[in-house]
Amino acid sequence: MSSSASVVGLLTIQLFLLFAGFDEVVGQNGTTALPLTLEEEADICQKGGGGLIFPLFTKEYEWNKGLRAFLYFLGMIWSFAGVALFADSFMCAIEVITSKQKVLLVDGDQKFVKVWNPTVANLTLLALGSSAPEILLSLIEISGNKFFSGSLGPSTIVGSAAFNLLVILSICIMAVKEFKKIREVEVYMTTALASVLAYVWLVIILLVSSPDVIRWYEAILTALFFPMLVYLCYLLDAKKYCFKKFADKVDEPHVTEVDDRGRTMTGNRTSQLAAKRMVEESVNRRTGSASSSKRHGSVASSYNGFSDFNEAHPMDESMQATIIEELDEKHKKRGQSRALYMATAIRRIFRGHDGARSEKVKHAQLPTHQTLMDPPIFSFNDHDPGMLTFASPEVAILEGQGNHEGADRSNPILKLEVRREGAGKHCKEIKIHYSTKNGTAVVKKDFIEPPGVLTMGDGEVQGVIEIEIVNDDLWEADEVFYVHLDKVEYVSEEMKNEVTPAIDKIEQVVVTILNDDDVKTTADRVAMILHLNKHKFFLGREEWYTQFNEAVEFPKEGNLAQKIVHVIMLPWKFLDALTPPTTINGALPAFVVSLGLIALATVFIGDLAGLFGCCLGLSPTITAITFVALGTSLPDTFASRSAAINELTGDAAVTNVTGSNSVNVFLGLGLSWSLASIYWESSGPNEEWRLKVPLDIQQKYPDGVFYVESGDLGFGVIVFTVCSIIAFMVLKLQRNLGGELGGPYRYFVGAGFVFMWMMYIILSSLVSEKIIKTSI
Repeated sequence: MSSSASVVGLLTIQLFLLFAGFDEVVGQNGTTALPLTLEEEADICQKGGGGLIFPLFTKEYEWNKGLRAFLYFLGMIWSFAGVALFADSFMCAIEVITSKQKVLLVDGDQKFVKVWNPTVANLTLLALGSSAPEILLSLIEISGNKFFSGSLGPSTIVGSAAFNLLVILSICIMAVKEFKKIREVEVYMTTALASVLAYVWLVIILLVSSPDVIRWYEAILTALFFPMLVYLCYLLDAKKYCFKKFADKVDEPHVTEVDDRGRTMTGNRTSQLAAKRMVEESVNRRTGSASSSKRHGSVASSYNGFSDFNEAHPMDESMQATIIEELDEKHKKRGQSRALYMATAIRRIFRGHDGARSEKVKHAQLPTHQTLMDPPIFSFNDHDPGMLTFASPEVAILEGQGNHEGADRSNPILKLEVRREGAGKHCKEIKIHYSTKNGTAVVKKDFIEPPGVLTMGDGEVQGVIEIEIVNDDLWEADEVFYVHLDKVEYVSEEMKNEVTPAIDKIEQVVVTILNDDDVKTTADRVAMILHLNKHKFFLGREEWYTQFNEAVEFPKEGNLAQKIVHVIMLPWKFLDALTPPTTINGALPAFVVSLGLIALATVFIGDLAGLFGCCLGLSPTITAITFVALGTSLPDTFASRSAAINELTGDAAVTNVTGSNSVNVFLGLGLSWSLASIYWESSGPNEEWRLKVPLDIQQKYPDGVFYVESGDLGFGVIVFTVCSIIAFMVLKLQRNLGGELGGPYRYFVGAGFVFMWMMYIILSSLVSEKIIKTSI
C-alpha cells in the first residue's frame, strides 16, 4: 500500500501547488518539468494546445490551474449528465425498434414473434446503447488527433470494462439476498468467453504480433469479431425458439390517417392510445378538467370498454396497492428489457421520476358499459344532407367484455358510432353501406361479418354499427381489423337525384381486439388495458411539444436541490427535446438524433477530461480509467442493480456486462483503429508522422503504419484480463453453490471484486506515472 499512498500524496501536493499559484508542476522523478521546446507538441491545457471545443477562451492557459481543474471537473460531471439524458431517449428508440413484431402463419395458426431476436437485440442495439459513450469517445479522439492514437479512448474502454465487470457485478451480487442463477447459460458462457478473449486479442496485437503497431488486417479482424459473436450467440439462442415450418409471412397492416394528428399506427399503437386516453379521461373526470376532450374530441365513445368508468365504486388505496404488487410479480415473471432498466435508472437520477406507473394505476378505472357521444348539432338549413363520419378513428375492445344483449352466446357486441354532422332537422332517411377488411383479425374466426348496411331514419343523426366479436378460449395476441364506410344512398325514390351526404373526416375505423383469455384478476385487466409490459407506453413520448414543455417547465414540487439541478440541466434538456418522438417512422429518427447528441456530449467529455488531467499533471491513462470510465458507466450501474433485484434470474444483470465489454473492444477499438490503420497504410507517412513515430518503427514500416504506444495500455489490459479470469472463476463457484448473484457469501464476494478493481486502478496508475517500471 506504500506505492498507492505515494500516488495519492503526489496528487495532493500537485493540487496544492496549483491552487497556490505555482505554474510549474512536480515531475515524475521529483524534479521540475522542463519547459516546452519547439519540437514538442503543447499539452491540451498549455499555450498552443487545445481540443475540438475546449478551451473556450484564448488565454485560458493563464488562469490559475487549480481553479481550472475545478471548473473542468464540474464541466465533466455536467457532460456526463448530458450523456445520460440523451441515453434515455436513445434507449427508448432502441426499445421501440427491437420490440417490433411480425405475424407468421404456422400450420394455419398465427404466431406473433419479434422481428429482432432478443439475444441479437441485446448484443447489438442494447449493448450499443450502454456502450455508445465509450465507442464514440474512441472514434472522436482518433478523428480529432488526425488519425494518431490517443490514450483517452482506449484506456476508457479498458477502464470501463474493469468497472463494469468488477464494480457493477459486485453491486449486483450484494444487492440480492437469495441466490439467482443465469438461465441462458450458453449465451452467458459465449459472451463471457468473448469478453476475455477480446482482451487477450488486444494483448496479442499490441505486444506480440506487431508491438506498438496496429496493422489494417488486425484492426479489421477486431471489428469483424463483433458480427461473428452476434451470429454465434444467435445460433445458440435460435435453436430453442425457431419454428420448423413456416407458411407465408403476413405483413403488419399499414394504416394511414388513423388519429387526429395523421400518424400511421398499428394495432399495438391503437391499444396504447386507448389506455392513454382511458387514464386521461379518468383523471379529467376526477378533476373536472376538459383539456383532454378539447384536444382529442369527446372520448366518451372513442373506445369501447374504455369510455365509461365505474365512478360509483372507485379503487381504494388498498386495491391500488394490491394491483401494483401483482403487476410487479407479473413483471418479474415476464422479465423486462435492458432499455427499460437503463431508461428508468437515468430518469430516477436526472428526471426525478421513473414513469409514474403507480399514478397511472391509481387513476385507472375499469370499464363497465358503452355510451354514445352527444348527438351532432343540427344545421341552420333544415334540409342540409350533412356529412357522415365515424366517431373515432380507432376502437379497442376486450375479447371477453361488451354488451351481450341480442347475442345467444358470450360473444361481446362491438358498437361503432356513425355520425351525420351538419345535417338539418328535416334530413331524409339514408342507407349507409359499409364493409369490413381483415387485418390480423379474420372474419368468422375473430369476428362475425355484419349485415353491411346501416339505416338512419328521417331526422336521425346518429347510428350504430354492431359487430359480434368471437370470444374463444384460445390465447392470441392483440388483433386488428377495419371497418370502412363505402357509399350512401337515399331510401326514398323521390330523393334519388338529390345530393347525398358526403363521407368525410373519418371514413375508416381500426378495431383492436384485446385478448383477455388469461385475465383472472383485477390486476390482469389493468395490465391488459394499460399494456404495462409494453414499455413504449411509458418510455416513448407522444409529441414534440410535450417534450419541450417537460424540458423548460420549472418543477413546482421538489426540494431546492432538484430545482437547482433543473436549471443546470436546462441546456441539455432543451437539446434532448429536439429528439423526434419514437412514434415517428418507427423510432429511426429518434435513434439517429439521440446518437448524434451523445456524440456531442462525448466531445465535451473528451476535451474536459483531457484538460482536467493536464491541469492536475495526471496522465490521460489515469484520467480515463477513473473519472471518465466511472462517469460513462454510472447509469449502467443503477440499471444493472435494478435488473438484479427485479428479475427472477441473473441474465439481465450479468450478460449485459459481458456483452458490453466485448462490444467495447470489437466496435470501440475495432472501428477507430480500422479507420486509422487504413488511413496511414493507404496515404503514407507525412512530416507530422515522422516527428511522432519512433525511429525504429519508421525504419520497419517506411510506407506508413498506425502507431499505438502499447506500454500503459498493454499493461492495463494484462492486469484486467487476469482479474476477469479470476472473476469468472468466482462466478462459477457461486453458481455451484446456488447462483451467480446473492447467497450467504455475497458481501465477501462483492468485496473481493471491488478489491480487484482497486488493484487494477492502483497498478495501472503506478505504471502510468513510471513509479513502477515494466519491460512492456
